[in-house]
Amino acid sequence: MARDRILVGVPSLEGGGAERVAVELSAEFSRRGHEVALAVFSNSVALLPAVDGRVDFVVLEGRGPWGHCRALARLIRRLRPAAVLSLLSHTNVIAAAARLLSRVRCRLVCSEHACLSRTIAEYGGWRLHLTKLLLHGALRVCDRVVVVSDGVGEDLERTLGLPRRRIRRLYNPVL
Repeated sequence: MARDRILVGVPSLEGGGAERVAVELSAEFSRRGHEVALAVFSNSVALLPAVDGRVDFVVLEGRGPWGHCRALARLIRRLRPAAVLSLLSHTNVIAAAARLLSRVRCRLVCSEHACLSRTIAEYGGWRLHLTKLLLHGALRVCDRVVVVSDGVGEDLERTLGLPRRRIRRLYNPVL
């Protein structure tokens, strides 16, 4: 019986917590028999040695958010995954747009790892409003929003007005 194909997206493998989560989840999905591709937007790959050998590793070619969006849409069209798991706000916005652009039916799960209100607190004026608008739109089209703590979920609810019923807390698998 063929298992589902899963695409995991993260900005880079530079070495932060979300990046390690992407590597660990990709490996676990693969161990469970799924075909897994791990896609990044940057060739910063400090964690590359930790990527399971059964996981296809893809550096998406593209310049800037729109270039990354088009590259991810092409990858989604080529792989036709059953699900796309996106980690971190930047990637969530790109993944939501890429899924729409690809016109491929697949589930999109967006994972937030930090309190948005703190992240955008330094922004002012149009940048603050644009960030909130893009994330609000992206997280509304996701099939599920996953957060790493109740605090991050409450912050999303408060900052973006995201309905609590759409948010699920799953603690990080990495200790």
